[in-house]
Amino acid sequence: LKKAKERLNLVRRNSILMTGLLGAIAIGAIAFSDASRKATLTAQTSQVETLTTLANDRFQQNQQLEATVTALRAIKVLKQTNVPQDQYLPTLRNIILQSQEVNRLAIENPQQSSLLMIGVAVHPKQPILAASGSDGKIRIWRLDGKLINTIEGHKDKIWDVEFSHNGNFLASSSLDKTIKLWNLESLLEQKTTSLKSSPIDLGNSNAVYDADFSQNDDWLVSSGKDGVLQVRNLQSQQLGRKLSELDMRILAPRQTIEGGNLYRIYAVDINPLNNDWIAYGSNSDSNVYVWNWKQKSRPVSIGYNPRNDGITFVSFSPNGLYLAATSASGFVKLWRRKSFNVYEPLTEISAFKVRTHSLAFDQKSQFLAIASSEGTIKIWQISHLAQNPTNFQASFTLKRHQGEVNKLIFSHDSQYLISAGDDGTVRLWSLTLNTIQDKQLQAIDEVYKYGCSRIQSYLLNYPSLSPDERQSCIL
Repeated sequence: LKKAKERLNLVRRNSILMTGLLGAIAIGAIAFSDASRKATLTAQTSQVETLTTLANDRFQQNQQLEATVTALRAIKVLKQTNVPQDQYLPTLRNIILQSQEVNRLAIENPQQSSLLMIGVAVHPKQPILAASGSDGKIRIWRLDGKLINTIEGHKDKIWDVEFSHNGNFLASSSLDKTIKLWNLESLLEQKTTSLKSSPIDLGNSNAVYDADFSQNDDWLVSSGKDGVLQVRNLQSQQLGRKLSELDMRILAPRQTIEGGNLYRIYAVDINPLNNDWIAYGSNSDSNVYVWNWKQKSRPVSIGYNPRNDGITFVSFSPNGLYLAATSASGFVKLWRRKSFNVYEPLTEISAFKVRTHSLAFDQKSQFLAIASSEGTIKIWQISHLAQNPTNFQASFTLKRHQGEVNKLIFSHDSQYLISAGDDGTVRLWSLTLNTIQDKQLQAIDEVYKYGCSRIQSYLLNYPSLSPDERQSCIL
């Protein structure tokens, strides 16, 4: 009995020791688990902190798409972890709401390419655009960034491209002294992915800078290095053979300026209300002219650039009420039409201190966008300029092309401004920023969904994103 009691006491002591040991192990496991969770949370917080700082730095450096992607990556971590949101979400939300660049088109990493994008045009009926490059090729993209086709045929830089108003043709103007007409009917109607038709070759005596279709697509007017405007009747020719006969050959005033930069006419535009009238800017005498080419009358000068450094671009507004011109020194002039040959000066804008290459009116003739050689785009509200002709404060300023912005154009619904630049990219900018109500996007899920919806095409199609960047919106 005594031995039985001793064994019982031993069992009890061992049980107490075991219980204590198990308790200690459990406490240690809990402590280890807490430490592990704290370490994980610390690492996740550090990751969010790093991404938020990087997103803000990129936004301050006008790298809007890169900033948006980085902000979405940070929000993705916040959604998947217990990192406190209040410290980071306001900054990330502001970046996503304020970013205006929503897509970027390129064939490769622009930083590793010497390709320049010089011209761009948007199709009038389909969500596609054409962009011309310094390599003599034309690329057809969907607006979502999917490359449809690459067209070859020119032997030198393609200065500009232009769709016909019916959408069946694309005209390309090149320094190889040709204009080519490309038939896009099969591409648009059969939904094919390649252009099978050969271009119609419109020969020229010198480098061609610009070409514009009349509203009914019967006529094509072009300008070039030799200061000659050429007007071709496209309907009087049989498609499929070279169109070499000119219905009219118009000589611009040939005056010299210092440096011997003679004659050049960089841009020409047909009045949308009356296709008999053409506007062009002279590089030789820095005048802007309107011309009724059918009447064979002398061109009428409506004004000049007082800095005498040449006119680089001219354009009518879609409603035909305004005419604008840019210059090599950043000087921009805007006129309002009184009659087809009389225009009154509306305002003169010192838009930039550097060369301005292009301007564009939106389809509603409400905004005027101007591009510079330093990669900056400024947008003015025309009604504001009309009411305050000496107040040049831009409604929007878009920065980030690395190099010169060569061409601007608005989409046909006026929701996007599209720019082509020397950095080898075509960029799409959203102009609907001021319609967003901040109070509608407060919760993290709403901000994340909104940001992903704006740049989903960029994440899907831009060629040089990392795997982590491309999966920013995949939970």
